[in-house]
Amino acid sequence: RTERIVRKGDTEHSNYCHIGTKYRPHGDIMVIGREYYCPSCDKVFSCDEQGDVIVAQRYYNRKIVSVAEIEEAKSRKIQKACKQIGKMRWLLFIPVFGGLICAFKIFNGCLDVYTKEKDLHKLTLSAILVFIK
Repeated sequence: RTERIVRKGDTEHSNYCHIGTKYRPHGDIMVIGREYYCPSCDKVFSCDEQGDVIVAQRYYNRKIVSVAEIEEAKSRKIQKACKQIGKMRWLLFIPVFGGLICAFKIFNGCLDVYTKEKDLHKLTLSAILVFIK
């Protein structure tokens, strides 16, 4: 179990503001989480890093994987997600519903690290404008 304080000016402060659309915390946030420990290599891993390790272990069908293999498996996962979104682009012909489905897949999947803060609003607004015209 880990505890840390995310200060209001930190870049990741907005990552922990998910209570409604209008909620803005006024101060610092205490983040309580879990981390994994490997006694053989004496390293500590976050849950996200451990998730990447598990994906690589499943891909290579081994318990011990290298850092390069972990990065390769993560890269393959992102490529797969991009291909899925590419196959779903026909949904954009149904602008509002297709846009919402694609937005859900993008912003709740592994591609969310490539998005910016207002991208969801821009995507939704553009889908509505196309639907109106």
